[in-house]
Amino acid sequence: MLTQKYRPASFADVTGQSVAKSILQAISRHPKDAPRSLVFSGERGLGKTTCSRILVKSVNCKTRSGDACNGCEVCKDTKHLYVELDSGVVGNVDTMRDIRDTLTYAVSNGYRVVNLDETQLVSKAGQGTLLKVLEEAPSGVFFVMCTTNPELLLPTIISRSLVVPFEPLSQNEMTQHLSKIAELEGIQASEDTLNRAARRVNGHVRDGIQQLEMIKLIGEQGYKDTFKIIDEQFTVLLDLFIKGDLEKAKQVVLDITSNPVIYIDQDFSVYIRRILDDVYLNKNKDNRLKDIVNHWLRMHRYLKSTNDWYLFLMSLGGILGKGGGDDRPTRPVNRFSR
Repeated sequence: MLTQKYRPASFADVTGQSVAKSILQAISRHPKDAPRSLVFSGERGLGKTTCSRILVKSVNCKTRSGDACNGCEVCKDTKHLYVELDSGVVGNVDTMRDIRDTLTYAVSNGYRVVNLDETQLVSKAGQGTLLKVLEEAPSGVFFVMCTTNPELLLPTIISRSLVVPFEPLSQNEMTQHLSKIAELEGIQASEDTLNRAARRVNGHVRDGIQQLEMIKLIGEQGYKDTFKIIDEQFTVLLDLFIKGDLEKAKQVVLDITSNPVIYIDQDFSVYIRRILDDVYLNKNKDNRLKDIVNHWLRMHRYLKSTNDWYLFLMSLGGILGKGGGDDRPTRPVNRFSR
């Protein structure tokens, strides 16, 4: 798997995450003065667990450079210094107590890192016990709580921790990252195809590499045929609605809804963001654009629960066409195309 092969072994290898890396490198240079409780906050597939594994190397690395050298004895073997637990499975009071008892025997030299993955899944009672663990843990132990939902953690845990933010990559960062791996792997993929893959994953690195695996498996043309850039069809569809050509519009709707729901949702979200930029940043006064945004806002919860994109798109046609008459503007909306 490419995701394992290209898993970063040092902070220098991590793509993006400049804020998180600067914080963790500062901790690694001065571990004695650093907070012992860290909350790694961010969406899935951004490198939270990977950075916790790098952290145990970097805080113990003989070079004290703020990063793992991956050459010294400590960097090569951190098994006795690193504990990784899936909080969704073991996140209960008894487990938290076991951790507390185990950590009573701290390592004689160096620092131990305990990674609680998906900490938001720990029960409230378990979090209460975890709070005591954080307060009473030996000074040689770093706690890393990886979470996609920090708001579900007890405020008392957050207030006692340093929150390290992990942000999705920009499309440009993702494209460059995939391009680098494609070149190393000898995968034939044009910049357009890599851009298409980057668009599919909303900044999640692991998902991006999996898209590259797909390109490797079915080839570039097969990937293009399978994963269309749907928002280009939105532009065509809205122009057809405005012109009143409902038969052709219906065919485009059917073509759009033949795609997986997740991709329709992703691409329409991108499309909405471009409309919002045009309306509120560029001061575009075309009221039809606001109608599109308002319709999406009204229907968004319905879409999340039903995935009925056919109804949503066809009803959007009714809104854009209402009250038309001869004075209805016929200027197309294709300025939003890529």
